[in-house]
Amino acid sequence: MLKDLRRALQGDALPVYLIHGDEPWLLGQARELTMQALRPTCEPASFNFSSHDAAGDGGIQGVQASRTLPMMAQRRLVLIENLQGASKGFLEELVAYVEAPTPSTSLVVVGAKIPKHGRGKTALDKKLIAAAGKVGHVETIKAKDTRPEQVAMAVANEQGHELRRAEAELLVELAGRELSVVVQEVHKACLYADERAPLTEEVITAACTAVAGLDHWALTGAIATRDLDAALSRLHRLLSDGVAEHQLLAMILWQLRQMLRVAEMLRRGVPEQQIRQELRLYRNFSAIRNAVRSGFPGAAEVLGRVVQANRELNRSAAGGGAVMESLIWDLCRPAGAA
Repeated sequence: MLKDLRRALQGDALPVYLIHGDEPWLLGQARELTMQALRPTCEPASFNFSSHDAAGDGGIQGVQASRTLPMMAQRRLVLIENLQGASKGFLEELVAYVEAPTPSTSLVVVGAKIPKHGRGKTALDKKLIAAAGKVGHVETIKAKDTRPEQVAMAVANEQGHELRRAEAELLVELAGRELSVVVQEVHKACLYADERAPLTEEVITAACTAVAGLDHWALTGAIATRDLDAALSRLHRLLSDGVAEHQLLAMILWQLRQMLRVAEMLRRGVPEQQIRQELRLYRNFSAIRNAVRSGFPGAAEVLGRVVQANRELNRSAAGGGAVMESLIWDLCRPAGAA
């Protein structure tokens, strides 16, 4: 994660660090990493550090500060943020400075994007990147190139917990691919787990509740693996959240049908990516795949028992919680049990 930037920060401080990209969490991490590495070089910071906003007059003031020599310190450190709001006039000033920077200043420029203000080789964004690359370091962060699973594993490791690839994939399936949410769920899982204990599938499933629908698939997955305690726990949570029994019944039937289709396609050797696309199982595929590999009730058994439960719900004058509990008990019963 940010290996090139870390490598650049290990050597002598550079005159310019240009950090830009469309992944907010990683952009923030790159900013913090850079400032932590450079701040010791500008102590006392009250004399030698200043922060500026690229919008309005702040950006111009940052360029002017960069030309000032440090006071009783190795270097001057200047931070200019929100580059995406920069005017054409400021970018022209910035490009001119970066082409001939003050050697005793480290200028850190951060933004979600660099305004173009021009076309072709004369576009200011290209001129800025080219100039910064010659005298300093350019860190370009692209959301499409990020690997949330790797980020989750790295964050867990920093917190003293092992998170294996399979569990990281499960966490991302449940939380989505936005890094800020993934990191939040990793921290929650670390708090839930015992100190320095691995983040297992059980920990991930129990701790990661940020996404609506998690408990729905967790219930069906628990039925598929015949995990009675987990299935009853998730059933009670869904019922307490106000989900109707008939809705749960329809959900269980549909999701188990999807699991049966996944199992059949895996047996035929269909590539996992093709299964995801054909069945539209983007978020929950890892959880479903893990469940079907553990074996689950056959189609005839499931269909017969769900039809029976539906009839019992239609006849029930009181709440259908007991009917649903009975269904879960039967579907989680070990194969061959009476």
